[in-house]
Amino acid sequence: MGPAIEKGKRMLEGFSRLMQEADESADASAHVAMRFFVGDLLRVMDRRGMKKADLASAINVSPAYITRIMHADVNFTLETMAKLAMAVGGRLDVRILDKVQAGRASRRASSRRK
Repeated sequence: MGPAIEKGKRMLEGFSRLMQEADESADASAHVAMRFFVGDLLRVMDRRGMKKADLASAINVSPAYITRIMHADVNFTLETMAKLAMAVGGRLDVRILDKVQAGRASRRASSRRK
């Protein structure tokens, strides 16, 4: 196997562990939610041909802050999430899922990444 495949396998294993931890830890659950949000944000940006600099300008922050958001290196607020969603032409939708729904959602998200 090549290095890219190995890296992909390690990332999936790490994501699977994080999903399991999310059922038991508020911190891990928040991290998973951030990852889903960032994934959605990146998909919409890609569809609209937006760059990180465009997004930064739209919400009046530095491109470096957008990079930190993309890497989940910052604990951003719901207000920031709403601003980001609006900047790409969307709106923020926050929900509580029971564990069965959450499992289905994570499987769908994993299949979209493939």
